[in-house]
Amino acid sequence: MPETGAFRARVWGQPFQKQRSFVIELRLDRDLHRWITRTLEGSGSGSEIWTHAFNVGDQKTLVVVDFFVPEVSDVRSAELGTFYVSLYDRLYDEDVSMMTERQRQLDVTNYRSHRAAALDLGELDELRRRLPMVVEFGGRKFRIVELADKLVAHTIICPHRLGPLGDTTVNGSTIKCPWHGYRFDIRSGECSDDARLRLAPGPQIIVGENARVFLRWP
Repeated sequence: MPETGAFRARVWGQPFQKQRSFVIELRLDRDLHRWITRTLEGSGSGSEIWTHAFNVGDQKTLVVVDFFVPEVSDVRSAELGTFYVSLYDRLYDEDVSMMTERQRQLDVTNYRSHRAAALDLGELDELRRRLPMVVEFGGRKFRIVELADKLVAHTIICPHRLGPLGDTTVNGSTIKCPWHGYRFDIRSGECSDDARLRLAPGPQIIVGENARVFLRWP
């Protein structure tokens, strides 16, 4: 099979358990518009996932995925088929969301000019009744929540793989990404699971005259 790229990786699921790692191999065949993922070690060893992608129109792609699992009974095959389809539906939805948001972020080209103006959020008591809420400011989206009588605005994009943070539960001051489980303090932006990750800074929330609330950059 003509290949233009191949690599192997040892991976772990969430929560992390060292003894439950597995090794996967990815091989790319550009001529046939496909990539093949094989599990070489660990759970699912011997299984293969063949993915084909075809251009079927302007900004449209047909993706065909085949799953091959060795030594599986007919009954077990149907069960695994349902599991794989459900899993890939979720993974592809995450990928589409991630790529769409990445492009949106790239499209915000004149970011400095967006930072100049403040955003009027209305009167304080009325705003509190609407919390938590997501607003767009400077071409980016932030969620506003209240922590111990203090309003905080945090980004709704996880810095790991651009996962969605707009609907996550706030525990104390911590949110957890639903995609890969990374936890962040929305006040400091720090990640408790990986010091290399940090939430993008959000705007300040200012309560001005007549108890009106504004978003503005420091």
